[in-house]
Amino acid sequence: MEEVEYLIISSQILWRTVKYEEVYIHSYDTVKEARESLDNYFRFYNSERLHQSLGYKTPQEVYLSKIINKQEEIIHLKSIFSVLTMGSTLQELS
Repeated sequence: MEEVEYLIISSQILWRTVKYEEVYIHSYDTVKEARESLDNYFRFYNSERLHQSLGYKTPQEVYLSKIINKQEEIIHLKSIFSVLTMGSTLQELS
């Protein structure tokens, strides 16, 4: 599946979820009220609502774990680089 098709399908699924879990069950009297309610819903959706497609994790958990894994990878690579450059420095001193 191409990336564009995946994004279209993902956005359609998101919109369907928003409609059934938020929009259809609330009656908004003003645009401001609708915005505030949707803002609250998206906070819930990203930080509290478990997603089957994400292994019953929240999008926030998945995103943060990727950042942490990336940071750990960078730290690991820096330590390897440090050891390698230290080795060459020691050889130059000998």
